[in-house]
Amino acid sequence: MKMDATLLKKIEKLTLYNSQLEKANRQQQQKRQTLRIANSQLTEKVQVLEAQQQQSQQELRAIQQLLQKVLKNQEGSK
Repeated sequence: MKMDATLLKKIEKLTLYNSQLEKANRQQQQKRQTLRIANSQLTEKVQVLEAQQQQSQQELRAIQQLLQKVLKNQEGSK
């Protein structure tokens, strides 16, 4: 009888421990999902910024070329 009570207490403790582990596991899964979403959003933002940077670099090159033409025209007209 005493052995049964001891075993029952151990089973109750293990059941509680298992429940706590399952809860912690669910929380970790939720955090991981949140991080995946955040990572995906950041990746998209980086791609947008890289595209904007490329566009800005192209515009800068075009401005530099125009400036060089203007300077050459000014030198030629002197």
